[in-house]
Amino acid sequence: MPRLRPVAALAGALTLASALQAHAAIDAKLAPDQVTITDDGKTVLVYRARTQDPSQPGRSNYVHPLYAPDGTLLTEDRGADFPEQRGAFWAWRQVRLNGQLVADGWGMSGLTYFVKATKFQGQVDGSGVLTLDTDWIVSTGGELVYVARETTAITVYALNKGARRIAFDTTITRGSMVCPWAAARIPRAMAASPCAWSAPTG
Repeated sequence: MPRLRPVAALAGALTLASALQAHAAIDAKLAPDQVTITDDGKTVLVYRARTQDPSQPGRSNYVHPLYAPDGTLLTEDRGADFPEQRGAFWAWRQVRLNGQLVADGWGMSGLTYFVKATKFQGQVDGSGVLTLDTDWIVSTGGELVYVARETTAITVYALNKGARRIAFDTTITRGSMVCPWAAARIPRAMAASPCAWSAPTG
């Protein structure tokens, strides 16, 4: 009966949508400076896309606060013993350009992060994936230079027997801007301009 097929397809779509809504406990609130991941309205973690301290432009691209299922705070930002540490973060100790050491991501020296895009996608199993597209920028010789592209996926899973799993998957790719090498170094005034990347060919 051909006339029933569109109705059956619509019913199937509604069933799938209902299943996604029923299982999608993990959600996100996206803002320009941060992303808050929640589980049934309770904050699980906050990703910091921009620094809150102009004197430390490298204090971004990390997670704080991060909470246990019972609400216990698990992370610390700017601890008394190690002020350079910030929540749950991932950093490269030595960043080199043309063989020269130009930055220290761990110590927030010479390296800043430009988060170009944040995207959240709920999953059928109730988890949620936050994907971050970030440029690494170093300051050298009075200029800002793009040196790498980072793509990070943070997967937050729903509670299972009172426990929660959070997975971090980070890929850092050395690359160059899709433009002549002479334009790879840009004035500070253009630091916020987005840039496409390509893999090195040589």
